[in-house]
Order: sequence, then C-alpha cells, then structure tokens
Amino acid sequence: GYAADADGLPDTGSFRDAYAGHWPDFSDYGWHLIESTDMLGDWPEQARSYFDSEKWLGDQRYSHSVEPAPHGGVYVFREC
Repeated sequence: GYAADADGLPDTGSFRDAYAGHWPDFSDYGWHLIESTDMLGDWPEQARSYFDSEKWLGDQRYSHSVEPAPHGGVYVFREC
C-alpha cells in the first residue's frame, strides 16, 4: 500500500520500514527469510522434509506487496 503522513504527503519512514529489497523473484526473497531467520534450524531433519515451502510462500504473499522492477526482478514491501 501507499504510505502517507497526516498531510497526504509520502511518508518516507514508513517506506523504508516496508521496503524489503529488490529480488530476482518473490521466491528468492522467501528463501532469504527462511535462511536468515534460521526458521527451520530447530526442526528435526525428518520434519524439514514435510515443510511445504510453496504453501508458506503463498501465505507470505498476503503480508507483502510485490511490484515488478523496470529492469527485471521484483521490489518486495512488507505490509506494515
């Protein structure tokens, strides 16, 4: 979404908080989240084999905005 202050002007602080970067695609961003947070780190190896990354990534789309970048890839924004 669009972040505006009380006067209707762009709120750069909210933009910076929401911006999650430029990625080749949303899947790459999602795997970055999984790895950088060590989300599966405490899971036993057998349980990891049951983790459905595609469903998890689909759920993450509800809390992110993804916009095509003009020269390839996507811009990802967290919904704040």
